[in-house]
Amino acid sequence: MLAREDYESESDFEILQECPSPNNLKELEESLAASSSTVQEYSLTVEFEKVVYEKIEAISEKDEQIKQLWHDVVANKKVKKEGSDKTNRPLFVNLQAIVENAVTSFLEEKRIKCSIGVIHTPTLATPLRVNPAPMVEEGLVKEEIINDQKRLKTVTDRATIIREYLDKKGELFSVYETDIDNQGNKIAGMDIFYNYDAKYENLHGIKLKTFEQKFTGATYIFGNEEMNSLMFSLKAYQANQELSDKKWCVWFGSTDLNKTKPQAIDKADKVARRLTKINNFLQENGEINIVQKYKQKVSASLEQVQVIQPLKECGLDIA
Repeated sequence: MLAREDYESESDFEILQECPSPNNLKELEESLAASSSTVQEYSLTVEFEKVVYEKIEAISEKDEQIKQLWHDVVANKKVKKEGSDKTNRPLFVNLQAIVENAVTSFLEEKRIKCSIGVIHTPTLATPLRVNPAPMVEEGLVKEEIINDQKRLKTVTDRATIIREYLDKKGELFSVYETDIDNQGNKIAGMDIFYNYDAKYENLHGIKLKTFEQKFTGATYIFGNEEMNSLMFSLKAYQANQELSDKKWCVWFGSTDLNKTKPQAIDKADKVARRLTKINNFLQENGEINIVQKYKQKVSASLEQVQVIQPLKECGLDIA
């Protein structure tokens, strides 16, 4: 190793002392990667929040309440409201549809690499058991967007939005406890679901061993990396459930999927805690690990990019 006197000037020696040694290169690389991931995560979060706001503004008289709900969950990561089905369902389900539509847009525009959604309800997801009907309730949207299909889609029924999500290769699981009604018959619309299940390889209907009502709702993970992912989750109720006063909740925020084990979670991290609870419930009752599945999809997507990019640089047309 060269000593101080071996350098032409004192300044040369001091500059080189500031350069990382080989022993510290790995630490530096990890630090830079973490900084880059933080910037990307912030950018994705801000972009997604903005798009959802824009889609909410397409709605007429109900937009202020939905916008306030979105504002509150963006600020606090979790919002809880107790009250009647009549009051809460329009807010939470409309926000859910708008977020699902935003995720679909991000998939279509390749702003995210993948998405995994799970609708976890007592019976198979209602939107998968009805044929899509692109209609809106009178007065729900402004007249100027009636003929604007792109904006109109933000408020068409979830049956349409979910199918668009599937068309854009979003992964969707519908997990449920039973497909039998109170009279012992198959619940309505199962034939419709079977048709779509045959059409979409990215759609999965899975019956659970048991179902706990506290987990009724839906959860989506989407993004570009394990450390650059967003989660949106709801505690909501199917329309065929008892419509008494209940507690509705919504969660949203970024999450590091490498920290979903209880011992690794900050108690103040509402998003990570919610995702861990849902993932544990799905593993215990349906042997589904959505965190692991998401990591695999992200890894496969990154490997594909690593293969395609050199081909492009060589001038090969891989389209």
